[in-house]
Amino acid sequence: MDSASRRARRRERWILRAERARDAFGLVFVLVLITYALASLLENHGWTSVVLTIATSATSVVALVSAHARHKFVRVTVLLAALTVLLAAI
Repeated sequence: MDSASRRARRRERWILRAERARDAFGLVFVLVLITYALASLLENHGWTSVVLTIATSATSVVALVSAHARHKFVRVTVLLAALTVLLAAI
């Protein structure tokens, strides 16, 4: 199996995942409310900061996918979100 066909299949899987979340602004609204509630209820230190970072990251990624952002931009955002969660955990 060559790398070109693997990349093509990976891209197809990415497109299928993104299609499921397209136009999911109801989900974005719920995630924003959850993030707001968590930020209001939890203190921003320790493991609760990791929870807040995960909620914020998920909200951002789903919002970008729902807004039909370019795949490359969403991919970079996912990587930055993962890095942010890792830094919050450290």
